[in-house]
Amino acid sequence: MDRYLDWHHSNTRRCARYFQAAFKDVFPPGYITWTTESMEKPVEKILKTFEEVFLKDGKYLNGENEMTIADISAACEIMQLKKTHFDFSRFPVLEEWLNKCMAHKEMIDAHSVISKVLTKPKL
Repeated sequence: MDRYLDWHHSNTRRCARYFQAAFKDVFPPGYITWTTESMEKPVEKILKTFEEVFLKDGKYLNGENEMTIADISAACEIMQLKKTHFDFSRFPVLEEWLNKCMAHKEMIDAHSVISKVLTKPKL
């Protein structure tokens, strides 16, 4: 769990940059200078590593069957990609884990407002 939380800040946290680019119209002009296209390969690499390293041994990030603060932190970052219609088809293990995390009542409650008001329309 500590290993993931250390890795999180320089890696999983970058999912927010993809999200920001997808919703750049809600930021001040010029604030977001990157694009979803420029962030796609870095995010894919992060998700591949996440799936192969952190989800290889078990249901949750601690390798056990119980969600931890590491899972909550990661799910909140990765859930942002869902709002942009990011293609998760190459990451089935990750998507299954994310769905399990988001099935918890507390996660549903915590994301209820943003789930209602912020979803990027499919183009």
